[in-house]
Amino acid sequence: MMNSSSNKQQKLVKILWLTFGSGFTLLFLTFLTVRINLFGMFGEIPGFEDLENPQSSKASIVYSQDEEILGKYFATENRVRVGYNDISPYVIQALIATEDERFNAHSGIDGRSMLRVLKGVISFKLDGGGSTISQQLAKNLFNLRSSERYSGSLSDSKVKMIGIKIKEWITATWLEKAYTKTEIITMYLNTVNHGVKANGIHSGAKIYFNKSCKNLNLQEAATLVGTYAANYHYDPISNKENSIRRRNQVFGQMFRSKFITEEELDSLKNLDLKLNYSPDSYNQGIATYFREAIRNEVEQLIGSSYDLTRDGIKIYTTIDFQMQKIAENALFKAMKDNQKRFIAEWGNTDPWDNAFFIEKVKQTPEYQSLKREYPNDENKLWAELRKPRYTTVYTFNGEKDSLISVVNEVRHYARMLRGAMVVVDHSNGHIKAWVGGVDKKYFDYDMVEKGSRQVGSTFKPILYSLAIQNGYEPCSEFMNVSKAIIFEDGRVWEPRVPSWIDGKPITLKEALKKSLNNIAAQLVDEYGIDRVIEMAEKFEINSEHLEKNVSLVLGTSDMKMLDIIKPYQTIGNLGVYKKQVRITRIEDSHGKVIYEYTPSEKRVLTELHAYKMATMLRGVAEEGTASTLNSNYKLLENNNMIGGKTGTTQDSKDCWFIGFSSQLAVAAWVGPESNKVSYKNTSKWYGGNTALPIFANFFQTGYATANSGIAKGTFNVPKDLTEEMIKQSLLCQKDSTALEEFKMD
Repeated sequence: MMNSSSNKQQKLVKILWLTFGSGFTLLFLTFLTVRINLFGMFGEIPGFEDLENPQSSKASIVYSQDEEILGKYFATENRVRVGYNDISPYVIQALIATEDERFNAHSGIDGRSMLRVLKGVISFKLDGGGSTISQQLAKNLFNLRSSERYSGSLSDSKVKMIGIKIKEWITATWLEKAYTKTEIITMYLNTVNHGVKANGIHSGAKIYFNKSCKNLNLQEAATLVGTYAANYHYDPISNKENSIRRRNQVFGQMFRSKFITEEELDSLKNLDLKLNYSPDSYNQGIATYFREAIRNEVEQLIGSSYDLTRDGIKIYTTIDFQMQKIAENALFKAMKDNQKRFIAEWGNTDPWDNAFFIEKVKQTPEYQSLKREYPNDENKLWAELRKPRYTTVYTFNGEKDSLISVVNEVRHYARMLRGAMVVVDHSNGHIKAWVGGVDKKYFDYDMVEKGSRQVGSTFKPILYSLAIQNGYEPCSEFMNVSKAIIFEDGRVWEPRVPSWIDGKPITLKEALKKSLNNIAAQLVDEYGIDRVIEMAEKFEINSEHLEKNVSLVLGTSDMKMLDIIKPYQTIGNLGVYKKQVRITRIEDSHGKVIYEYTPSEKRVLTELHAYKMATMLRGVAEEGTASTLNSNYKLLENNNMIGGKTGTTQDSKDCWFIGFSSQLAVAAWVGPESNKVSYKNTSKWYGGNTALPIFANFFQTGYATANSGIAKGTFNVPKDLTEEMIKQSLLCQKDSTALEEFKMD
């Protein structure tokens, strides 16, 4: 009996050893097959070079001059890498408790996970699950489950997961040898996805909670870590209830791992899900127009060796974060008032002819789609376009969900005025603020970068600089009479002279104050249009599109905002033009400098000539067409100096104000999107009451805001300027301060 029992035990032990040995041998052979990628069955495994330089797509970041993040460029992965010390400890605790309790004890593979793999290999029913953080990092870094490089001939078979798990296992152990635990967990958090284009802990914290990942609190950390199990299923936005349930499970795991107490667990589970959802988008955030405007330039500067949307490029710009916010608010405030006036003026009447409106509707995607559906039935097509449907529309009181037809949506946007502004530090040419419109999401066209409009009388400082440069003084007198100019085609241009000053002498300074066109006509007749264009070119203005006729001095040619501001930059900087710059440096993801800007400058006017021009333009702000800067906005109090010029084109289609302080040049423009849109009463629309308020809002807010970078001050004075020269050439005794103020120019 004893021998029989002993034999049975021996047989059982042999069977167990045989089973174990067979299983171990099978596992070893399977590992070896996967490791050497026998016959290409399972695909490659990342090599040591891959492990030393793991690649993951990283968003490129645009920084302001004070290194605030303005925005990012990314393709499918909005990822920014951060260091271990930049991550909230709550995130680390939640991650370890939930994903890998024995993270600090194992070497890449957890024993329990290993047993599951062994069971799966033997049964050919490998279910996965229980991966360590190191294994998950291997999967995230090298895309082992879908990359063609790591796929083999058996990738579409039932044994696919066996190969994948073994490759993740091997890669995880190698990662553990190559990196510290701190580095592994940091790399993991930089590669994990949260959905909604939130890749990495930095983007997750910013998008869902609008804060840095370093400042995440306990419930925020648990919410984000909870999404790692299934991005969409536990997404806090699209699946709030699932997200709360999963977050509470994370709290439970943290209690089990002794990161929180039972009292804390009970309290935390009752918290509501508090989000501050701020999705990253090219059309959202600050300096949206600017970010898109520099995109092509950045791609040219970095060349084909880098991918802007994947390589984590760092772009350092000249934009001042605080100043940009002030500029955006200044434009919005003025445009809201302008729009209110415009709608009140027209009421329910449309400010265009019907042909213009029909063409606008035909440009919509909805019309194009319906045209294919009803190619021979315009009546049915237009009936569909007039049917209300739910959509979101932009208003100056915020976005509104509306039941509105395509036709009325087109009408809504066509009735909205446009505005833009740019701010340049004239001492170095740095573009400090760039606002191409009120909202890029709804008005994509950037009036700073792409817009080219008639500039009106803002062109006159170019003509007056030519006169000053050639011997005229601010106090030089002209007879205020009509001057007829005959064009080559026989047309006659004869600017009107106000009756109350007809035939009376007037100084050059006073003529600029009142923006008198007849004096401009006398000057262009004296110098000729060629010399005026040459003067514009000295200011580094692109003269390619300047019309070669005398009406040019009234600003009838279309010009870009960044061109027409150049004379004001130069005059504000005592005659030296500093080349405009918006990108100062570009670095790769490792801090290597790819590009660095080299400043460039050019003297256009002597210091004295520039100071004379600045003094005359200051007169415009004190008593001329821009006198509301002084009377209404009080910007010239306590000897604060501002100079500038208003500009208004025919039928007020383009309204401008361009000016400068002791440090900044600012251009502002307002007008309808199309010249087909008109004002009901053009006499009520001019640069001084549409564009000038943008300029004034900017400086008013800037002066009142601490650390805005916008300061009061006096103009720089030429080194050789004497008190006698000031009396003789700048203080004109015959200047009249009692002349009726002109509003139109």
